[in-house]
Amino acid sequence: MRVLSTAARRSGWAAAALALGLALRLWLVGTYPFEAGDTPLYEALARSLVAHGSYSLEVDGQLLPVNVRMPGYPAFLAASHALFGPGFQPVRVAQAVLDTLTCLLAGLVAGLLAPAERRRRAFLAGLWLAALCPFCASYASAILAETPGAFFTAAAVALLFAGLRRVEPSGRVDGRSAAWLTAAGVAAGFGCYFRPETPLVLVAAGLALALRWRRPADWARLARVGLALGAGLALALAPWVARNALVLGHPQLLPPMAANLPGETSPVGFNAWTDTWLTTIPEIYEISFKVEDEPLEVAALPAWACDSPEEKARVAELFARHNKDFTLTPDLDGAFAQLARERTARHPLRTWLLVPLRRVPTMWLSPRVDLLPFSGQLLPVASAWEDDPVDFSVSATLFALNVVYLVLAAFGSWRASWRPGAAILLAWLLLRTALITRMPGPEPRYVVVCFPLLAALAAQLWARGGPRAPAGAAPAGLRPHALV
Repeated sequence: MRVLSTAARRSGWAAAALALGLALRLWLVGTYPFEAGDTPLYEALARSLVAHGSYSLEVDGQLLPVNVRMPGYPAFLAASHALFGPGFQPVRVAQAVLDTLTCLLAGLVAGLLAPAERRRRAFLAGLWLAALCPFCASYASAILAETPGAFFTAAAVALLFAGLRRVEPSGRVDGRSAAWLTAAGVAAGFGCYFRPETPLVLVAAGLALALRWRRPADWARLARVGLALGAGLALALAPWVARNALVLGHPQLLPPMAANLPGETSPVGFNAWTDTWLTTIPEIYEISFKVEDEPLEVAALPAWACDSPEEKARVAELFARHNKDFTLTPDLDGAFAQLARERTARHPLRTWLLVPLRRVPTMWLSPRVDLLPFSGQLLPVASAWEDDPVDFSVSATLFALNVVYLVLAAFGSWRASWRPGAAILLAWLLLRTALITRMPGPEPRYVVVCFPLLAALAAQLWARGGPRAPAGAAPAGLRPHALV
């Protein structure tokens, strides 16, 4: 009777976390709906899928097959439009539900990281930490790919850990563990349709496991795990590669770096130039987001954006050319690319090391108010408080909460009992951070996908106490009912 009572209490706590998590997301959906710069493009692709069954854009009155974005989010929008009609509110509600399920996956990952006798406790801690985290929750209201990207990333990690947990004790990759691992590869592949960097989860697993199983006796096991993961990834991505080969004539997976709408110039050279100096959010808004929309001002550049008065004069001339008609022509973009090459040749460490390192705190240490009607301005403290006490209070609270999640995850990763799992997550966080520091502009949203798994790491701090499972009890695996 006592066992049943304990199980009922745990189930009640899990249900309460899911209910509160969903309520938080639905409140954000209703209060702060958001459409981003990429939203019109996603919507145009979705409408083409609904109306014509073709992943295309209309150019000069004709449908033109494209590969300007991965197809997952347009297909997600198209499914919502087909089921519930036009409009974004059904999409946002679906994302609120999906993000709540991501919280459940975060709990499962937390349980799989913990020792067998503490998994239920870790599951509940991870679930609550993810459910009450406002950072992913706020993106349920945005017409962007972050919410499904976070879901498939967490799903890939949960399936990966479930498979590896079976491999670790015996050293054998049996049929069931191979099935879990293949499913992890499939989930990473589906995630790639939304966020192209999702398969980095598998890369991180490969690196961590290669280090752990470095002895020749373990190489066969490593190869079997790699084949299962690779088979799942290939299975998920093969249809898209085949479509591009048949329709576009190129068997490519990811959109090309210069992916742009037909007739547009992609700012490849301009982005290469900003990659030699841009490190803060204000610089993104003052320079990157104004290209082809608003005047570019030399006064908005930081001091280290120009190495000499002569270089500053060249930049001013290029800005003046842009500001005439707000057009980034191929010649103008090429001139920015030449500047980028010269600056990198003079200071290669600045471009390849210092700028990426300076972008890390911009992305990770943020109030994360980009979707909310607050400025995020914290410094100088006195003037920020005097200008708007409410704005400052909300921004400071969210900044502190962001730091708390990072600190808890850092200590939790140190306390994680299953070292291979923690090593995989840490390798993934490092790889993903290194990759996105090379993306145009260090937007804080690029790391939002990581927070459910940070919650899973933080939950390990709660996995060191509490009642033990009965001796000889079977491991919980990936079954929610076995964890709650």
